[in-house]
Parts: sequence; structure tokens; C-alpha cells
Amino acid sequence: MDKIEKRIDAVKKRIMALGPMRPGSLTRQSHGEAGGTYYSASYTFRRRGHTDYVREEDFPRVKKETENYKKFRELCDQLVELSISWSKSKNTPRGGK
Repeated sequence: MDKIEKRIDAVKKRIMALGPMRPGSLTRQSHGEAGGTYYSASYTFRRRGHTDYVREEDFPRVKKETENYKKFRELCDQLVELSISWSKSKNTPRGGK
């Protein structure tokens, strides 16, 4: 197993260890002076925008899930980049046998 393959395997293991995830970002909202505050999770899925209300007690879990998704996307980019490098390293040189 070469160096690139080992890095690919390491990225795959990190992806598998992430746990639950969801896209989007969390924001704190307010209902004005008398209404209090709440959290919302906004995200796009299948080209459609969504907003979910998040209870204060659920905020830590949902925050972790959105962080996991961001990390997932970063790791997927790394995986694709490494896979392209691996594929190119296996190509036959031009004019070669």
C-alpha cells in the first residue's frame, strides 16, 4: 500500500467516525423586546431552502451535527483530491508502454 492509499484510508476512517450530521447553520433569533429568543437551523437540501426551529435544550446536539457535516464536506474534498492523485499516479506515461 503506497502513501496516498494510506492517506485515503485514514480519511475514510475519519468520515466513518463523525457520527450524526445535518447541513446548515444555527442562528439565534429574537421575537422583539417582549418575545424572548430562540434558535433556528437554516439549510439547503436538494436545492430547496429549509428553516427549522431548535429548542434551547437541543442546541448543543444540533450544533455538533452541523459541525460534523462541515467536517464531512472537508473530508470529502480531501478524499476526492487524494483519489485523483492516486489515479494519476497509476496512469501509463505518454508514449510509454
